[in-house]
Amino acid sequence: MRTALIVGVAGTQLSRDEAAFLKDARPGGVILFARNLKDHAQIRALIADVRAAVGADDLLVLIDQEGGRVQRLRPPLGRALPPAAAFVTLYARDHAAAVIAAFEAT
Repeated sequence: MRTALIVGVAGTQLSRDEAAFLKDARPGGVILFARNLKDHAQIRALIADVRAAVGADDLLVLIDQEGGRVQRLRPPLGRALPPAAAFVTLYARDHAAAVIAAFEAT
């Protein structure tokens, strides 16, 4: 049974020590940061290695992607997102436009 634990890994590849830890800890998910992201193929391989170590295909994969300065997936890995404050400012002027802009940004 997996645990209610979210873990991070050190780099772009899973180390033997990390794989052993993941096998024993059986976390519910992994969170990725900029240090873990090089290109699409590498990201897929890292996630596959983490899932294999945990022994779960349904492992949660999380990323802190708030927009503005907090963007782990930057072009070409993902879209550039405006800071959340931009949507707040737009919402103060035009509620409907802000909702549409938020959906279109994601």
